[in-house]
Order: sequence, then C-alpha cells, then structure tokens
Amino acid sequence: MKKSACFFAALLTLASTQSFATVIGFGLGEPTGESNPKVDRYDESRSAFLSKHMHIMGLPTACSFGGCVASNTGQYLATEGGAGGFPIRMYGTFNFTSFDGAELFLSDSAALAGGFPNATTLEVVGVTYTGTVHASFILDGIKDGIGGVNDFQKFYLPSNFRGLREVTFSGSGLGAFAIDNIDVNPAKFVSRIMS
Repeated sequence: MKKSACFFAALLTLASTQSFATVIGFGLGEPTGESNPKVDRYDESRSAFLSKHMHIMGLPTACSFGGCVASNTGQYLATEGGAGGFPIRMYGTFNFTSFDGAELFLSDSAALAGGFPNATTLEVVGVTYTGTVHASFILDGIKDGIGGVNDFQKFYLPSNFRGLREVTFSGSGLGAFAIDNIDVNPAKFVSRIMS
C-alpha cells in the first residue's frame, strides 16, 4: 500500500508539472482603424502586458524616423522610449524561455535627433515569489524594414527565469524597442504528497 501511494504521488507530481509552450505573437489585437494603435494593456494567453505608452505595431511604414522594424510574423508590441522610458511589464504565472527583440526605428540618427533614441540593449528583469532574476541582451542594429533582412533577433533566457509572476522589458538609455514571439510555459506550483 505504501509503495503504491508513493508511486501515485510521483505520477501526480510528474503530470502536474507538464506544461505546454505558448508563443505570444500580439496578433489578437482588435482592429481599431488606427495603423499602430497606442494601448495601455494587451492580454493574450493568460498574460497581461502593461505600459504607460506602448503600441501594437501592424504597419511599420506608418512610423516616424524612417519607419519601424518589420516582424516576419505580423504584429508586435513596441514602445518608443524617450523622456519617460516607458518599460513594458508582463504579468502572469509562467516560465519564460525566449523572445524576439529589436530596435524600433529604422533611422537611428533621426530617432535620436527627435528625442526618441533606439535602445542598444534590452534589459529583462523577472520577479519570482522569492526574488528577482536579470538578463541583458545586446541588439545587433541590423534593420531595414519590410522585405529585407530579419529585423528581430531571437533571445534565450537563462534557466532561472522560472516560476515568474512579472517580467519588465526596458531599453538602454530610455531607448525605443520592440518585442515579439514571447515563448512562455504556464508555471505550475506542485504540492508534493509526503508519505
């Protein structure tokens, strides 16, 4: 009896830790008639994204400063930075494995002259129930908009980005940046049966 209870507890633990990856691609935004609508909140796949100033980008050619980067998967989320810095916060309960990131504007010099410089680095800070984790990613500066090279880079998070309840994305120097294809797994907290 004792062996079968332990075996059942082990199976229950294994089954409850299985989760399936979800890629958040920002394609669920409601059409508003605007080309790149400003939003304060975006919800998809049990995750919420909040910022004082961000856009669901669907038409990169309708941007200032030479246009905006293009995603090969459609819409993406962006903030133009500037004086406010405007980080993007993601809330939920999840394990974070990877994302695509890019500078926002095609012309670095025009964006800088206009007071909205592109980020050169993306800072990602995760909040767990016991502390914080941090990762920094250097952007490659390669961007040419629609029809050219891939403007976004794939970034992989360290293995300690698990059991998160919040993640903050921010650009270096209050810079403008874009994110897409957020790859998360719903976190499952398992209480183990002790015999």
